[in-house]
Amino acid sequence: MGENDWLVIDGGNTHFWSEIAINIAGAKGKKLKGILHPGTFSMLGVGVSFALSAKNHNPDSNVVLISGDGAFLSGGMSIESVFFEKKPITVVIDNNGGLASIGQQQERLFKSGKSVATDFRDIPFHKIFEGFGGYGELVNKREELAPALKRAMESGKPACVNGKSDDGGRIHKEFNLSDDDTKCEYEMICKTGDYFSEKRIISEINIKFKMEDNNKKYHIPIIISKNSYTVWWSK
Repeated sequence: MGENDWLVIDGGNTHFWSEIAINIAGAKGKKLKGILHPGTFSMLGVGVSFALSAKNHNPDSNVVLISGDGAFLSGGMSIESVFFEKKPITVVIDNNGGLASIGQQQERLFKSGKSVATDFRDIPFHKIFEGFGGYGELVNKREELAPALKRAMESGKPACVNGKSDDGGRIHKEFNLSDDDTKCEYEMICKTGDYFSEKRIISEINIKFKMEDNNKKYHIPIIISKNSYTVWWSK
C-alpha cells in the first residue's frame, strides 16, 4: 500500500492488532492517504460500509479493509452493495475460525473454563467473493500475503484475501508444564528499540510472570503506542 491508499479496519481483536501495526509502520515513516477504524468500542461489522464510503470519496485510491472473520460475518454481507455499485475494494480477512475476543473472555469467566457458540466452521470467504463475481484467494502462510494482496488490488474487482491464522489469530508458543514448572518465574522480553528509536526511551519491555496452573491457557497481550505501552493478564 502507498501514500494514495486508504486502510479500513473492522472491529474486534483484529482492530487492536492492526492499530499496533499501523503505529509501528508510522514510526518507520510509512504513510497512507487515510485510515478509518471502528472507534473506541471497536464495533463489529462496520468495515464494508466504511470501505465503500472511502472508495466513493476516493475513486482513484486503493481501499483495503482488514476484518476478522467474526466482524465480517457481523456485517460483511453488505458486500453486495460494493458489487452493485462496481466499487473494487479489497478485503483481507483474518480468519481464525471464531469470535476469539469473546471466546477468551468466556474461558476466563465461565466456571467450566470453556467457550460457547464462538467457534466457526472453515468458511471459504474467498469463494463467497468469487460467487458474487469478484476475485478471491486463500492464503495459509505469511509470505504469501503480500503477493496475494497485490494480485487482489490489481484484479480491478471487489476482492478477498482469506488469510487463515491459528485459533487465537496469533503466532504463539506452547509449553508443556510439569508441576515443578508451575513454581518457576518466567520472563518475556520484547525488543522495542527500533520502534521507540526516535525518543530513545525504551529499548525493551520485560515482563516477569508465573503460570501456576498447568491446565490453563495464559494470555498476555501487549499494546504498544507511540508514547506508551500497556500490558494486562488473562487466563
